[in-house]
Amino acid sequence: MAAQAPIGAVTPRQQAQNALAAIESSYSGFAGGTGFGRFRNGTAGVDRLYDVEAPVEASAVIGHAARITAVANPVFLNSGVLGGTAVPVPTLPYIGSLATGSTNIPPQQFSNGIGGELQLSTRMAGVAVGYTPYQFLVHNVTGRVQLSPVGERFILYGERQPVKDTQLSYAGLRDPGVSATMGPVWGGVIATTGGVRLSSGGSASSFSLDADGGVLAGRHVQDNYVVRGSAQAAFRVRSWANAGSLSLGGLFTGMHYQRNEYGVSYGQGGYFSPSWYFGAGVPVVLRGGGDTKFHYEVQGSAGVRTFRQDAAAFFPLDPALQGRYGACASGVLTYSCGYYPETVTTGFDYAVHGEFSYRFAERWYGGGFVRSTNRNNYEDVAAGFFLRFAFRHQTTAEGRPTGLFVTEGIRPLQIP
Repeated sequence: MAAQAPIGAVTPRQQAQNALAAIESSYSGFAGGTGFGRFRNGTAGVDRLYDVEAPVEASAVIGHAARITAVANPVFLNSGVLGGTAVPVPTLPYIGSLATGSTNIPPQQFSNGIGGELQLSTRMAGVAVGYTPYQFLVHNVTGRVQLSPVGERFILYGERQPVKDTQLSYAGLRDPGVSATMGPVWGGVIATTGGVRLSSGGSASSFSLDADGGVLAGRHVQDNYVVRGSAQAAFRVRSWANAGSLSLGGLFTGMHYQRNEYGVSYGQGGYFSPSWYFGAGVPVVLRGGGDTKFHYEVQGSAGVRTFRQDAAAFFPLDPALQGRYGACASGVLTYSCGYYPETVTTGFDYAVHGEFSYRFAERWYGGGFVRSTNRNNYEDVAAGFFLRFAFRHQTTAEGRPTGLFVTEGIRPLQIP
């Protein structure tokens, strides 16, 4: 007589059925929203950034072949209130052509509006087209494309996306040196890049290489180009049944920009653009969940970085404005003769990202996230929450669905 499974135990057959049902339910449409706030440190009214966004999306699946997703994204930006003169160079442009010695403090500028994106993804490809908020002073058409003809081991990708370092680079500003309400507009930088990702390995260990490059352009901002690369390895060092896993690894990154566009004077782009950058860190990833309803992922990396920012003219596209400063003595480019001087910086590098999801009803998922980094020579902190409703019943099985929905980039064919 065959031994019977204990009452309440799940048989191998039932486990297999649950796993197949979970995969089937992952081909579900969904709807929901995300709300988050981001803070980039810096000088108030200049390069500080308060960014509040609330994307709402709806997604539908055609058979098991394609997912169509529409995203509407309300955006609210401001850089704070410009204070008094804090820089000891009276002729240094504070922002635009407004000098630090000016006693005329301009009113705060805001950038609010609704952007959007329409996406189509299949198992081997994804494409998206969208736009930054039309109400921005500088608005742009955006796009993404991703091809994975042999799966996750080889991916070709490209995108055209705004540079979100500052309000200037993201949305554009009016030159307060002329008028904060009627002055000329500059900024609104868009980056058009493409690259390739190679990866190998599995859940126990993995290795990946990334390389990309492209051009950056904005209104009354010098064109620029960038090349970047990274190499990362990860090794699982511990796992817990039904609870999660811990991985460690190594990460190396490098980048090069043609021009330094870090300044916020009229003609500069307001974004981090080092002549060369090298960083090395040790990433740690902890992921899993206490049961089939709760899932989490925590990523952290600590290391060092060093980079050089080249000297850059205050007004690279306006000879008349630049001519106010005269020639630089002995060819040394300094603030006093109209240049942001060359700098070389070496320091501690970190990045932290954590998110969690909980399935609190048959088709409902909710969760939150927090992230922080200093990799672009400033502190960037963001936190938010999300809510998703799946159109089909979600069957739970070990490992999926996690409910950790993708909130940036192209949404995958299957719910994670």
